[in-house]
Amino acid sequence: MLAVNGEIYNHQEIRRRFAGQYEFQTGSDFEVIMALYKSLSPALSKGEGDEVNREICNMLEQLNGIFAFALYDEERDEFLIARDPIGVIPLWIDTLKKITSEAVSDEQMAHADERFPINPPKNKEEYYYRSIFAEHFPSESAAKSVPSDASVACSTAVALEWDAAFKNMNAPSGRAVKGVHEQAY
Repeated sequence: MLAVNGEIYNHQEIRRRFAGQYEFQTGSDFEVIMALYKSLSPALSKGEGDEVNREICNMLEQLNGIFAFALYDEERDEFLIARDPIGVIPLWIDTLKKITSEAVSDEQMAHADERFPINPPKNKEEYYYRSIFAEHFPSESAAKSVPSDASVACSTAVALEWDAAFKNMNAPSGRAVKGVHEQAY
C-alpha cells in the first residue's frame, strides 16, 4: 500500500527499466516506487540492519523528483516512510499544528515581537520555525532573510492572492485549505 504526494521526474525512465519485470497497473508516476521496492524484496527478506538500509537508500537515490511517501509492506508488517532529499514535500504537515501548539505557549506568542523584532512571526508555526532557525543562525542579517508573510500549506503570500478565500488566511500547515480541518483553528 502506498500513500504519496509530489512528482517523480524520471518515472518514464524507471518504467522502461522495469518493463517485463513489474506489471504496472496505472499510469501514475508514483507506481515506480512500488516497482523499485518490489525489486528489493529478496534483499529485504535476507538482510538486516545496515544491509537493508543500504538497499533502501540505493532505491531512494534512483528517484528524481519532489515527493513524500509512506509505503506499507504487508508481508513484513513494516512501513517505509521517505521524502525527497531536499525536503520540498514535507512529511510533517498533518502534525505541525499539534507540535507547535505544545512547543509554543500563548505567552511566548504574545511576546513574539520582543524575541524576534525583525519580521516577527504571526502564528505558532512561524514562531517554531524561527526558534529553530535563530538557534543555528543568530545574526541580524540571517533574521532579515526570513520573511513573515501569510502562508497556506507553505505557499507564498503572492500565491494566496490567486484565491480570495485564502487572502486573509495564515495557516502554514495547510490544515484549513478548502475547508478541510477548519474546526482545528
